[in-house]
Amino acid sequence: MPQTHIRKGFFFYFGLFILLLIAIFMVCLVIMMFNPGKTILWMEYFTADSQTFVDKTTDENNKQTINWDNIKNVKISCTYAQVRVQVNQYEFDNSGLYIINRAKGFAISSNATPFHYDVRYEGSDTLRIEVVEESGFIYFSKDVQIVLNSTFLSNLDMENINLEIQTTSGEVSIGEVNIIDDDADNLKLASVNVETNDGDVVFGNHFDTSTLKSLSFTTKEGTIRSTKDISTELSVNGSTRTVRAKGIDTNCDVNLDTTDGRIEIDLIDVGANDLNILSRKGDWYIENVKAQNVNVSCVQGRYYIDNVDGNLDFTKAESSLLAPIINVDYISGNFNLSVNEGNPDVEPTIDIARIDGDLNVLLDKGSVKVDEANGVISIESSVNAGIDITVGANNSEIKRIINGSGAIKVSFLKDVSGTNNTFTTDTGNIDINFTNLANFRSTANNGEGTLLSDDKISVSHGLIEGISKNPLTVGNGGGSLLIKTDGKLSYNLVSSDSLDND
Repeated sequence: MPQTHIRKGFFFYFGLFILLLIAIFMVCLVIMMFNPGKTILWMEYFTADSQTFVDKTTDENNKQTINWDNIKNVKISCTYAQVRVQVNQYEFDNSGLYIINRAKGFAISSNATPFHYDVRYEGSDTLRIEVVEESGFIYFSKDVQIVLNSTFLSNLDMENINLEIQTTSGEVSIGEVNIIDDDADNLKLASVNVETNDGDVVFGNHFDTSTLKSLSFTTKEGTIRSTKDISTELSVNGSTRTVRAKGIDTNCDVNLDTTDGRIEIDLIDVGANDLNILSRKGDWYIENVKAQNVNVSCVQGRYYIDNVDGNLDFTKAESSLLAPIINVDYISGNFNLSVNEGNPDVEPTIDIARIDGDLNVLLDKGSVKVDEANGVISIESSVNAGIDITVGANNSEIKRIINGSGAIKVSFLKDVSGTNNTFTTDTGNIDINFTNLANFRSTANNGEGTLLSDDKISVSHGLIEGISKNPLTVGNGGGSLLIKTDGKLSYNLVSSDSLDND
């Protein structure tokens, strides 16, 4: 009984002690907030509310007036500051560089870094802008901005400027202006190269890319997005269609790079140039792409594209690719993917609704599913992949599928045309699906080169009454199939509705 009272008394006074510590801590915080920069309990409070127009360099011994007429390169670096490059006569009075600091928070005194910036010339035509923000462990506001602004009638002509921006977590917006469109003007630049760790990169609604020679956006964990309305004509399922959406439009190559971030763009139009995407394990959600080539280097991740007007190429990922999920509705050009053989962890998943160009895939494992292939088909797996291909109605191109010991499923929308149709697997089963419009002659050999025995071949009921299974002739012969397997072979007569994916 006395021990119980002692225990209750201990917790009562211990609780009072904790409350006293909290009260002292709160009082210290209040004192620090009224005395910014004063150190109390190894901490200090920082606050700012400044907007500075920078028209001279910060060199102590040789400050120079910034002459924008002679500047060809602008290099900006910071940590969490937002970087804005724009044309806007309403937000600021002058053209040039503005640095805004409204950051507030608490910092450990020993690690506190006062806000400062350095603006200097490097050579005669390069302007270097470096901003160091306050480093805190608690932030009430991280509102720090670096703004390169031009008014409509100013002498700051940015179309000859090559812009480089490096941030850690700050958002970067190029040509984004939140004013009425009729009162806005467009931003022009010579080139743009943006690198950020987990900040977003925004292709702005008033970014005019007509003078752009190169565009590169890199974010490790952020999102690359666009707020600009554009339109273009592109091929969609074999016909030309005008597409309007928020996106990126250029007359130059575009490079998009993300590690674990996202690419959320409805439309990318680079014309006859290349779109290069490096995405280690991030996600893309791109509705429409128009490019000569879409070159992808990736490891894994999910890649969803509605329409590609051009070639889609994953061969640059040959040595790095592991298990990406590739889902495309339509490709007007070729699709290429290859992996280094012998890596058991490489298992790409490929799902294409329709491709009008050539299909070239080299892999060990994984899966390839195409609902309508209208060009050359060349698929080779040395181990065991899931292969399900539907051949287009008028496809007379070469069709060559090799699948180690895995199964092969091939369907023909209409006739079986061409003489170079070869499907090979060591021990896997092969399914051939066709409609009553098909005409072909098929020969099946086993692994030793002799005819596959009839007991391993099944044919839809009523199709071969009294006719040989091997070789098998359907209709008037038409195209030819050469099949090689030690597994089972099945010829299936199906309805056209079951194969029509339109």
